[in-house]
Amino acid sequence: MGASIFASNIGSIHFVGLAGSGANSGIGVGVYELNVSIKINIIAIITNDNTMSMLLFSAAKKSMIQAAS
Repeated sequence: MGASIFASNIGSIHFVGLAGSGANSGIGVGVYELNVSIKINIIAIITNDNTMSMLLFSAAKKSMIQAAS
């Protein structure tokens, strides 16, 4: 990577400039929101599987199950 950067004559000033323009356009916020939404969905799937396997329900749902049986 270092050789390709040297060969293309891209320095740290270019990287700082690209980071600044990305910050101005809001791409950092968009990437953050995308990552958070993916992680929240993964946690929700794991948590939902655990609660369903442990048969944890709310009090209202538990009373409905008991009334049906």
